Parts: sequence; C-alpha cells; structure tokens
Amino acid sequence: MTSLVVLLLMFTGIDCIGFIVRKVYYIKFKKAVDKLTNLNDTLILNQKKLNESRNQLHALINSINDIVFEVNEDKKCLNVWYNEQAPLHFDPKQLLETSLGEIIGEHKARPFAQAIDSVIQTLTPTSLEFPSLFGIDKWFLAKMTPVYDLEGKYTSRISVAITDISAQKKFQLALVKNESMLLEAHAIAKLGNWWFNAETRENYWSGNLYRVLEIIDIPGGMDKFKYYIKLVHPADVADTINYFTNISTSSSSTFEHKLITPKGNLKYLKVVRGEIIRDESGQFKSISGVIQDITEIRLSEKSAKISQAELIEAQTIAKIGNWKLDLSTGLLTWSDEIANIYEIEDKAHPLAGLIRMFFNYVHPDDRPMLKKVIKSPDDITNNSYEYRINTATGNIKYLSIIVGKLIKRNGTLHKITGTIQDI
Repeated sequence: MTSLVVLLLMFTGIDCIGFIVRKVYYIKFKKAVDKLTNLNDTLILNQKKLNESRNQLHALINSINDIVFEVNEDKKCLNVWYNEQAPLHFDPKQLLETSLGEIIGEHKARPFAQAIDSVIQTLTPTSLEFPSLFGIDKWFLAKMTPVYDLEGKYTSRISVAITDISAQKKFQLALVKNESMLLEAHAIAKLGNWWFNAETRENYWSGNLYRVLEIIDIPGGMDKFKYYIKLVHPADVADTINYFTNISTSSSSTFEHKLITPKGNLKYLKVVRGEIIRDESGQFKSISGVIQDITEIRLSEKSAKISQAELIEAQTIAKIGNWKLDLSTGLLTWSDEIANIYEIEDKAHPLAGLIRMFFNYVHPDDRPMLKKVIKSPDDITNNSYEYRINTATGNIKYLSIIVGKLIKRNGTLHKITGTIQDI
C-alpha cells in the first residue's frame, strides 16, 4: 500500500513537472510567435518606408533630370538612377557592370578616368564639362563626389551626377563670341576701355588700350596715371592733368590731346567719359570711359586743309571759282575766287538778291539766257554757258559757267552746283 502511494505521488509529480514544462515552452513559443509577428510587421513597415523612400528618390531624380551613376575605384558602374520617362539619346543601363571605356573607347573615356582618379586620391569632389559622347549637339557637366557611409567612412565608391548644360553652354559661347566681336570692333575703331576706382585709386586698362598706347608694361614704381601723363605731349600736359583731375565734375564729356608713345609715335587721342558712379551720400565712387586713337582723322583733316589751300591757290591762278545754289533755302554760296572775279565782297545772297546782282552785272544781251538758268533750272539742257559781265569797276569780263544738278531720291531737284571761270 505504501509503495502504491509512493508511485502515485511520483507519477503525479512527474505529470505536474511535465505540465509546467509544457506551459513554459508554450509561453516561450507564444513569445517567439509574437516576436516573429512583430518582426514581420516591422519588416512590412520598413519595406513600406523603403518603397516610399525609393519613390521619393525617383521623384527627386525625375524632378532634376540628372543621371546619377555609382562607380567603384575600378571605374565599373554599380548603380544608375535617372528619369525613365525623360527621352534620352542612350540607355544608361548599358553601363551597368561595365566601364565607360568599354562603351565609348579608352581615348574618349580618359578625361573621366582621370577625374575619378583625382577624387580617389584627394577624396574631394571635382567636375568636368564635356560635349555629348554619342554624337548629338549637347553639353553636359559631370559632378564626381566620394561616397561616405553613415559613420563618415569612405566606401570606395564615387557618385557621378550628369547634368545637361546645353542651354548655359550655348549662352556662354554666345557671350564669348559677342565679347570677341566687341574686342574686334574696338581694335578696328582703335578704342580702348579704362576704368577708375576713386576709393582704391586703382586704374584699369583694357588690352586694346595698351595696344592703342603702344605700351607693353608699366615701369616699376610708377602707376598708370603718372606713366600716362609722362607720355602726353608737352604742349598738352597741363590741360590733360586738369581734365583728369576734375573729370567727375567737368561739364565736358570728351577731351582731346596729343601723346608720344614709347615707340616714339605721335598720336592724337580722344578721351570719352562714361557713367559717373556715386555712393548714397553723393561722393564720387568710380568712373569708366574709352580712349580712341583719332590720329588718322586729325592728319586727314590737316591734309584736307592743305589740299583745300592748294585748290584755292590753283583756282586763283586759273581764275576758277565754285558755287552752290540751295533751292530749298534760296541761298547761293560761292568761293572767294568768284567774289574776286565779280569784284564784289559779299559771299552769300538770298535768291532775290542774286537775280538782281546778275541783272546788274550781266551784259544786257546775255541776261535772257542766265535768267533761264537761274529761274528755271529744271529746264536746263546744257551744262556749260558763256556770258559777259560789267564789273563794279567798269571792267568787261567773259565768263564760262558750268552747271551741275543734285537730284533727290524721289527725282526732284535739290541743289545746283558748278563753276565759273574768267576766260
């Protein structure tokens, strides 16, 4: 009986222990299932966030229209992101797991390889502008940046962002072309720019101005203004110093003077003052302008004056004078020699006075012919006539008059010109 009780108690204890063990394992299993369920929920949530992040990344890439590559130090493309809806002239995915050199050739790929090597060596970003590698008329900018992880460690990878800069490049090239054309125009016109900062007392000269002045460099220990004044012709030094000293208040925007270049050439220069910049208190701040070489113009004027003097001398010897009748104003003008031929002093007459003068001096037999020439120039058929005059001193002269017509574009007569010779 005692043994039976002991066995009963033993089995009862074993059963209780088994129950407890089963309960413990059940609790552990339930906890594991709950943990696994929570982990699964977390994974689903993280997957959702990852998808949202991926969508946001694609949306960002689509919004900036860039192509972003990720390459390793062997220059193999590992990943690529781009706007798949945007039209492209090549498929970026063809670069995956390969190098650019294998696609376009090592020669064309060399600048990119050198830029990536620079990023690897210095761990600093760099950029590279390049024309399209696939034959279209476009320009791109490649920005290459080392990739770091969350702990700030370099991952041995480089991101390459490709941006289309065709519009900016076109504008830049247009600016360069316009600048080149402007410089060419300045060179043709013999113009040079100058600029002065009153605050720093700094003078700026353009390259064309150096060429106009025939200056290679400014001597050491001398500023531009002092050197410029040193080259000014001695007769113009005082006026030149006065003009530049008071340039911000001078009433004249232009000034001319002579200058002797370092090569010993005499030049006539025209200074043109540009805009005067003042600060908020009205104080002179800066000014700019141009200097033009007008040597040829001034020498041409001198040559013209000499030629005019020689012409007048030749006309005096040949007793030939020139005249002009403006039909719109009725004013007759003539050279001094015609006044000498007529032996009168006045050189200009209104039309009515001209007719009276002609009739006073012209021989009576020749007046009808001259009356027709002067009063009805449209009816003139010949361009040469001869007539006689009785001068105020009683001299009889035989004259030859040659008549020319100046016609407007609309076909109407504008002026009559010609010569008169004492024959």
